[in-house]
Amino acid sequence: MDALPISPCTQPLDAVVRVPGSKSLTNRALLAAALAEGTTTLTNALFSDDSRYFADALERLGFSVSRHVDEAAITVAGKGGRIPVQRAELFVGNAGTAARFLTAMLALGQGEYLLDGDARMRERPISDLLDALAQLGALVSSPTGCPPVRVMASGLPGGRATVAGDVSSQFLSGLLLVAPYAEAPVELVVERGLNSKPYVDLTLGVMADFGVMVERQGYARFQVTPQRYQPRERYAIESDASAASYFFAAPAICGGRVRVENISRGSRQGDVGFVDVLKAMGCTVTEGVNWIEVSGPAAGALRGVDVDLRDMPDTAQTLAVVAPFASTPTVIRGIGSARLKETDRVAAMCAELARLGVSVTEQPDGLIIQPCPALKPARVQTYNDHRMVMAFALVGLRSPGVEIENPGCVSKTFPDYFDVLETLHASSPQIEQGMPLIRPAQPEDYDGLCALMREVNELHRQNHPQIYQQPPGPIWDREVVLHLMADENVGLFVAESQGQLQGFVHVLMKEPPNIPVMAPRRYAVVDSIAVTAAARRQGVGRRLMEQAQAWAAAQGATSVELTVFEFNDAARAFYRDLGYETLSRKMSRPLGEVTT
Repeated sequence: MDALPISPCTQPLDAVVRVPGSKSLTNRALLAAALAEGTTTLTNALFSDDSRYFADALERLGFSVSRHVDEAAITVAGKGGRIPVQRAELFVGNAGTAARFLTAMLALGQGEYLLDGDARMRERPISDLLDALAQLGALVSSPTGCPPVRVMASGLPGGRATVAGDVSSQFLSGLLLVAPYAEAPVELVVERGLNSKPYVDLTLGVMADFGVMVERQGYARFQVTPQRYQPRERYAIESDASAASYFFAAPAICGGRVRVENISRGSRQGDVGFVDVLKAMGCTVTEGVNWIEVSGPAAGALRGVDVDLRDMPDTAQTLAVVAPFASTPTVIRGIGSARLKETDRVAAMCAELARLGVSVTEQPDGLIIQPCPALKPARVQTYNDHRMVMAFALVGLRSPGVEIENPGCVSKTFPDYFDVLETLHASSPQIEQGMPLIRPAQPEDYDGLCALMREVNELHRQNHPQIYQQPPGPIWDREVVLHLMADENVGLFVAESQGQLQGFVHVLMKEPPNIPVMAPRRYAVVDSIAVTAAARRQGVGRRLMEQAQAWAAAQGATSVELTVFEFNDAARAFYRDLGYETLSRKMSRPLGEVTT
């Protein structure tokens, strides 16, 4: 497809979306898993070009990498810091994290390795990383200061090295990730300041998750002693905050609201802070335990901002497409490093905004964007940059006549982007048609959950008076409910319609018994499920079960058990509505049998 026309939304947005796993976390965890001694499974892993290049490279280096696309899981058999093969040629396309992290990792090997990329990657500098590796005793070379890179590896001696922080934080992150496997302690000193600081925090967080601690003095000095990563049976990847930024921005442009699930302000990803920029522009930000919702301001109330994005440069294009719809100018600063990304993003933003009729001033490290009441129809050039595609497609949600060149390059980090974007046009049909919305439970749902449980207990009391002789007592202590919501091994989901809860499902993960002759398989148990009569007629019970099964699959469960307490006709009808045609006291269903 040469260009994709974007259809404007005809009404304010009202949607709930989910974005894929974080590229930054997936690739960091892949490296740590490969260096650990043992097997690690990443759940909610990103399946895209960038993560594929990284996984392919690990396989070429002799690691066993099993990919389970339907389950969004990747299993890596780590080798305890050893690179199995002594000679390999790696191709990483235009994946910056793969190029920088793998170059550092290759220094741990024993042999000769070549790392190369596509035409744009051959223009992206890597010499600052090579200089630091050389200071640590590695033999690395690049004739141009960009890939291809040749590594003559015989282990990494260690010691002290200075590393530039103003071009890419990935140089420092790559060094940190491999430093525990150096022969001697490693001290890294950052020169010329550090861009994208949250990404370094992200790196240190992943290292800690795999059992390695780093001593630090702010962002200026880092000390790593010889240590070993510990494998993780299951390591959950957060949804991608950079990908979420497009859906946070959509209601700022079109009005209405969009909720992004499986992400929270507690995320380690710095780009989640983009919602604060939108808040400063006049949007309303609402947060839950596992979701963030942005509502656009009233018509004409969106205002420009003056903001330094050096710590979250990947959101610059998102802000750039919101800015023309504001009532005052927007100034974006601190993104000089964006000129060295998939394209010169500063120049690209300026060129394409101008193509749409926006007055824009290019600066060395950013741009100034003027309000533009009416954008011109245009075919937006995207420079084979996935973020140019995803950001500028948002313009077409409001302004007619916008086409996006080379939309397929979103495969780099978000292959299903346009499928998710299309759901915004539906304006949340669940809400529009009166269908209850299935979502994670929040603390404010406590009273509604208790009301549903009272109804359930009253039915049990009526059906079994010999057991329930007295009216039921207190229902679910509030602290217990809050604990359930915060427990990563518990899923608590509700069905909501017009502010009222119409049902809920409570599912929890279980560990199998330790039987030596059986392979361990985690499973999930539906502890309780309740649906009002009206919602049941709308198939909400089945939808809640599907949500429970989808959650369980993301946690690594291979089946879901549901215990049946009653066998009267009403119970049989209810469980048939849930998709169980054959009833027994305890029913276990492989996850693949229900579409989720």
